[in-house]
Amino acid sequence: MTRSSLILSETLNVIDDYRQQMGGDDAKLSIHDSLAAYDIASILLNKVNTAISEHNQHIDKDKGEKGWALITDLPVYVVAEVMLGLYPICNICYVNSKSDKTNSILSIYEDEGLKQGLYVADEGVFLELAQQYRPEIADNAGFEKLMKILHLKAVVKNPNHDADLAAANNGIVDIPNKKLFPFSYEYVFVAKSAGNYIEDKSQLKCPVFANPDGTTWDFDDWLDDLTDDVDVRPLFREIIGASLRPNVSYTSMIYALLASCSSGAT
Repeated sequence: MTRSSLILSETLNVIDDYRQQMGGDDAKLSIHDSLAAYDIASILLNKVNTAISEHNQHIDKDKGEKGWALITDLPVYVVAEVMLGLYPICNICYVNSKSDKTNSILSIYEDEGLKQGLYVADEGVFLELAQQYRPEIADNAGFEKLMKILHLKAVVKNPNHDADLAAANNGIVDIPNKKLFPFSYEYVFVAKSAGNYIEDKSQLKCPVFANPDGTTWDFDDWLDDLTDDVDVRPLFREIIGASLRPNVSYTSMIYALLASCSSGAT
């Protein structure tokens, strides 16, 4: 056994133990849980150095065997294994093949903030997480090496193609059943509506905005003012609803036409 293989073996054992503590092989950590990251990093350093010390106790110095040096920080490949084993990271492929890493984008699940519920490809998010395990990783070629390892080893997934599911600002909408359920890393969304989905229709109210001149503006009235044709007004709302369901094929196309224009087109 080499020093690197021993370090890797201890790393995989720690990852497996931590997953079991969290509830099983599919359990994932929040990328913002810095206390967990600190805990794991401390455990890893202790476990690895204990294993190295035990190895050094059994070397045969008479045969010229030399002991292995203890580690003072986690190697880049260890950080990569921890990130892959404990965090929701994947390569997102936008073509049909789930095994196509060449055309995939390394992404990580965001569980807080404006992008909660989405997989993001922002390298800054990866760097912030990696620095919790190896603070100086951005000071050398370590981060570039880390990203290459992650891209090489991360699983490939396709973004959500389920026509009955849509991502709203406050969760995932089960459209046929008109139900909202929490975001989960198991659902691969890369975009969502900026508005909240409201299950209780009695709470639906069109917001009214006050203008500087003392008048008011609201969306419903504005939408209805776009046409005098009462049959067209519901269509506007249907178009907006359809735009939130990109995985549905409506076999239709919408054109906005003027009665006349300077070019003579209609």
